[in-house]
Amino acid sequence: MAKEAQRVAQQGLGRPIISAEIGGRKVVAVRNKLYHVKGKTFHDFLGDYLRDVLDPAWGNAELKKPLSDRHPILQWYDSICNLQHRSGLTGDSIVQVEANGASSAWLRLAYDLYALDHNAELQKKLVGRLKNPDMFPVPDMKPTLLPQ
Repeated sequence: MAKEAQRVAQQGLGRPIISAEIGGRKVVAVRNKLYHVKGKTFHDFLGDYLRDVLDPAWGNAELKKPLSDRHPILQWYDSICNLQHRSGLTGDSIVQVEANGASSAWLRLAYDLYALDHNAELQKKLVGRLKNPDMFPVPDMKPTLLPQ
């Protein structure tokens, strides 16, 4: 009972994360599909999953654009790559790195899409809307001056 309460507190009320190590590789089940994780952690899986759901061809096309013209999701990705580079991450070991806003947004989006897909069905229409920058809600990130 305590384990289930902890799982619900961490993952929510949906189906539990289903993962295993098979032949030295981590595998994560998402509804009726198995994903082989290239990295070592669930965060690694989430990055792979998000890239797969959004379509690698779309992501690669966005990466060819100047940073300011890229979809916000790929701007987050650039920020994550820079964070990994500054932190000296090589992928050889598991290390703790303090998240920035972009990495938090990236992982939250990835987890939300994973949870939808794992518990119901991820609709292509939703993913299409996410990939459309005109329909992707991004708050104005300019600092606002508060009255003194």
